[in-house]
Amino acid sequence: MHAPFSGQSQAEGSYTPDCFAPSSPDESLVRVLADSARWRCDLSAASLVPDRTVIRIPLDPDGAVPRYFSSVAIVAGDIVVALVDKDSRILAEKRVTPAEILAAPLGNRFLIPLPETTRNSEAVIVAFDYPINPSLFLRSHLLDKNPINEPGSIRFMLLVAIVCGLLAMPIAYNIAFYPVLKERFVLWHVILSFALLAQCLLSSGIAMHFIDLSVEQLFRGLVISFGIAVAAMCAFTEAFIEPGKLNPVLRKMMRWVPLWMISVALGHAFFPTVLRAIQVKLYYAAFIPVLVLLLISLINGLYRGSRSAELKLIGLTPFFAMGGIRLVTMLFPGFSPEEAMPMLYVAIVVEGAVATLGVAHRLMNIKRQRDDALAETRIFEDLAERDPLTGLLNRRAIERNFEQLRAEGFRACALIDLDYFKSINDSYGHAKGDEVLRSVAGALREDEDTLAIRMGGEEFMLLLRGSDARNRAEARRQAITRHVAIDVVGLDRPVTASMGLLEMAERGPQNVTFETLYARVDRLLYDAKAGGRNRTIGEKMVVFSARGKDRRTLRRAA
Repeated sequence: MHAPFSGQSQAEGSYTPDCFAPSSPDESLVRVLADSARWRCDLSAASLVPDRTVIRIPLDPDGAVPRYFSSVAIVAGDIVVALVDKDSRILAEKRVTPAEILAAPLGNRFLIPLPETTRNSEAVIVAFDYPINPSLFLRSHLLDKNPINEPGSIRFMLLVAIVCGLLAMPIAYNIAFYPVLKERFVLWHVILSFALLAQCLLSSGIAMHFIDLSVEQLFRGLVISFGIAVAAMCAFTEAFIEPGKLNPVLRKMMRWVPLWMISVALGHAFFPTVLRAIQVKLYYAAFIPVLVLLLISLINGLYRGSRSAELKLIGLTPFFAMGGIRLVTMLFPGFSPEEAMPMLYVAIVVEGAVATLGVAHRLMNIKRQRDDALAETRIFEDLAERDPLTGLLNRRAIERNFEQLRAEGFRACALIDLDYFKSINDSYGHAKGDEVLRSVAGALREDEDTLAIRMGGEEFMLLLRGSDARNRAEARRQAITRHVAIDVVGLDRPVTASMGLLEMAERGPQNVTFETLYARVDRLLYDAKAGGRNRTIGEKMVVFSARGKDRRTLRRAA
């Protein structure tokens, strides 16, 4: 008995289904073929409710002999392929499990070799046990040759390989920059790029050129990588939008998206038949609140003046378009399920390029902000090491850098104290005394080989390097009287200074601390004051050899 199948023209070497019938896994194909009442020839009406759906693919007796059955790699149950003659008798039958079906290295598809087809074969019958996606029926066809080596397939692979290369670049870029800046959005962008790279390699079939994957493994890989991509996309967007540029409630909600998307992806990948008849719709419906939240967050960021939100909206526009196509075609009757894979590759390229530019822009801004902060910190540190009255370095600055200064050749130290300075404050007031101190700072002018320090009160220090350190220190001490006389009006007495000077030879002792040096030169200053003031008492610390032993001595000069 013949089932009432409608004929249809086939493309050369390719055959597509024309009718389907609901069934159950334990029902024989012979019985299904014999029951013409259950066959329908509108494939868009095929349902996921039956536990088995059988499709018929008619053959052209004058056309090419088909060798493979192919469909999308969304399989949860066994597939039975049978050859049928014109009397609806089964000539050959073949059953394969999802674990036995290898994914083809071209697109998100699989190939099953057909039993040997003869001229008596009128049709190929394919039964899907526990189907989980209507695309299985709508995208099934027979092929007369393996399409992997076709020129069009090779060009497609080259284009996808370029897309994969573009995805690999930001991964390397972000991994290189993360140790320097340690920004959370950099890590999320790495995860996003890896997930999109996996999606690209799996969906295009490039991965299957290197490893054998069953359709079950491919299905899980595609679902999980896509879930991670969406999760990372939201987390990256939340972290990428500048602080203060996103509503706190939206930011908090966005941080929960990764947990939600990973849960949805894992549930659908490993348990696709729990709610089989409606699970695909539930799976795609789970993306709706995520896309809405992501779009609202980007709009909110734009409203608040976020440059990052503007870049993300540009980069994600193709993803929104692809997501809209998938959702509409998967959720609403009357549309043929559409994965929009070409648009996925376009979206990956656009998002990758814009996101990389955005990350580079943010990294430069962050670097500039940190450089500014470091510069400001240095300014404050400099202020902390400067005397606010005279502008000279203070004791703290010298104590912190003494070892380095010694290593740089500053081996002469002069301690200067103004003579009878207390009487100036008592007679003229502290304001006049401050004028004197500022004038003294001008007299003790710093240069490349001379550092001037205010130790406190009317006490100053000079650190000098070079062979004529003593003469330069003495010239500055004597200049104090002249500077103050010119700068400070109203004084009826000259201002003089006493100085203690200690010079260390280049081969002098290396374990001298600042405290030791200060104590020694303070003693010399005391001697200068005790000797009548307005003078310098100096010593040289030298090392010489006598009887094979090094001895230290002090040579004093007034």
